[in-house]
Amino acid sequence: MFRRLIAALLAGLLTLAGLVAGTAPAYSAEATASIAVQVRTQDDQVIRQSRVDLESLEREDAGSGDLLVVTPVGSGGWTRYTGIAPGSYRLVIRDLLGTEAERTALVTVAAGESVKVTMRITAAQTISGRVTLGSKPVAGVAVTARSRFGKGYLNGARTKTDADGRYALVVSPGTFVLRIAKGVVGQEATKTTYSGGVTSEAAAKSFVVAPGGHVTENVPAVRVVPPAKITGRVVDRAGRPLGRVDVHGRAIIGDNQARWRSDANGRFTLGVKGLGAYELSFRGPDQGNYTTTVKTAKVRKGKTLDLGDVTIDRPAGSGTSTLYIAFSGPMGQDSYTTPVYLLDSRGNFLEEQQIWEDPGADEAVFRFLAAGTYEVYVPSTRQSLEVAVGAGETVNTKLTLTMPAKRGDLKIKIGRHLKDKHFLDTELWNSSNVRIARANGLKFYDMRAGTYTLRLRASEREYVRKVTVRAGRTTTVVINPAGGQVAGRIKAGGKGYPGTVILKGVGTSARYERKAKDSGRFVLGEIAPGRYRVIVRDASRMGATFTVGGFRDAYYQGKTLKKSRVITVKKGKTTRLATISFS
Repeated sequence: MFRRLIAALLAGLLTLAGLVAGTAPAYSAEATASIAVQVRTQDDQVIRQSRVDLESLEREDAGSGDLLVVTPVGSGGWTRYTGIAPGSYRLVIRDLLGTEAERTALVTVAAGESVKVTMRITAAQTISGRVTLGSKPVAGVAVTARSRFGKGYLNGARTKTDADGRYALVVSPGTFVLRIAKGVVGQEATKTTYSGGVTSEAAAKSFVVAPGGHVTENVPAVRVVPPAKITGRVVDRAGRPLGRVDVHGRAIIGDNQARWRSDANGRFTLGVKGLGAYELSFRGPDQGNYTTTVKTAKVRKGKTLDLGDVTIDRPAGSGTSTLYIAFSGPMGQDSYTTPVYLLDSRGNFLEEQQIWEDPGADEAVFRFLAAGTYEVYVPSTRQSLEVAVGAGETVNTKLTLTMPAKRGDLKIKIGRHLKDKHFLDTELWNSSNVRIARANGLKFYDMRAGTYTLRLRASEREYVRKVTVRAGRTTTVVINPAGGQVAGRIKAGGKGYPGTVILKGVGTSARYERKAKDSGRFVLGEIAPGRYRVIVRDASRMGATFTVGGFRDAYYQGKTLKKSRVITVKKGKTTRLATISFS
């Protein structure tokens, strides 16, 4: 509601501003005309370094375009203006290229007409050439001519290479070096390179452009040689290569990351900076995430770790269908959201989405579904909807949520002695251990009367409380410190390791989980007093065990869960554990 009010206010202010200025919109919603323009020299070189403005002879202004930004690589240097009103226009090259007369062109377009205009300029001096990596062109990278000024250089004309790696710049007489921005060629990356094929401007090859001179300067780009590489080929269960799969590698320890997209043969190469083991995850174009997570062996400096064929799987039920559900009625407002669950025909959980009362946010979209029958379940109102989805089908349906007859509000207060004052997540779970609401703030509205589990997660701790919402009332719960703490360290190969620590209650259903830091150290707070066994798991970033690779679970002072040592947690005390090691 608050978001809609702000949006309406902004729209009103923008409309008022347009009326005060007395300007007409540059583009008409009903216009169908278009103009495309390119700039070429007398030698037929395409020039992309200048902005070309489009001015209406009948309106104040019809817009402007920037060849450097707008033009796709390999499109012939065209800047396109679409959806403009029929009429007469003036094209103006804003940079001082060619003569004054050459920098202007007039064009008239009728409704439904598409016109192409080539503006010819006389370039007194040019620099042109090709940027390559070996024999391959480096396409779409910025080329800047830096001119000598005193003891250094200043940025001058700038353009981008075309699909063949070629560029052309119109310049004034002077001494120059070229600066080529970083780029990508196939499975390889290129560094910022200067003329002469070097990475330092001080060592760059300089050259002189005399009055009336046309200089050709080809630049060999410098290849990025990463400290190490991870290569492989992604295939499906039948061994068929999977192209256009995004491969994301994240260091198990540290923040180093690398990404690449597999080629038509399924091959990928990740250039990684940090050494050590990596976690690989996969996502296909328009097909969603794959469930396969790979933990690699340690990457060695200067070496290539070849994973061979990596068989990746999508989640069960993955397909090409889409389900849209539009909701109406009471739902989350501003400070909290309402979860919506998708279940399969057996009642198994598949996916969760959040909705709230706002245009565009009051619908759930479930993609990449296989043909079948699904159940949409809203736990906060206990409503469900059964939907049949065909193969490749997009299904649109609606569900009106109803306000609980007996309902109340829940307000959360932070106790003065609590260390954490801000929380990443505030959630309500029902007695069936299903999350029914998630808040950005510290209040829930119109909740069904009953008993819930309140979970507040901070950066280091999680606070769990039982709360009872009473009908027609606002229930206030004060969060004060409670329970005890468990601290320790995880090691692998003699070094700290960021595993996941799980405390499992002995004789109870209590369970606590937290990922250790890169150093292997961990602290679990707010643990209910009692007896626990400790499990240490080598888990992916998503918290699941690796489907390929990974250490086996380790236990505290025992080879199995039953033989592991039972620890005791006391209220207000910290139980310090000996080091737990993966083997």
